Amino acid sequence: MTEPCYYKGVRGNKPYRLELMLGIHILQNHYNLSDEGIRNEIIDSRAYSDFRGVESSNQIPDGDTIGRFRNLLIEHSIHEQFFALVVQSLKIVN
Repeated sequence: MTEPCYYKGVRGNKPYRLELMLGIHILQNHYNLSDEGIRNEIIDSRAYSDFRGVESSNQIPDGDTIGRFRNLLIEHSIHEQFFALVVQSLKIVN
């Protein structure tokens, strides 16, 4: 759902892995954190960084990038579809 509208990196900076951005989005929503708040938690918390598979703060997007990604999901009506899939996946596991 997200890949067709996600930044391709044709110009400018290389994009962050889509899996990383989606995982950050899940954590941000689950813990109701701001864009900068989730970035700081991933840097400060070993559990957060292990969950996202990052080893240094250089691998974590800044708050503006996280916010642009969130807005991209909302703008393309992907946000609710994405979380519906997450909920469905969790129901299958149980």
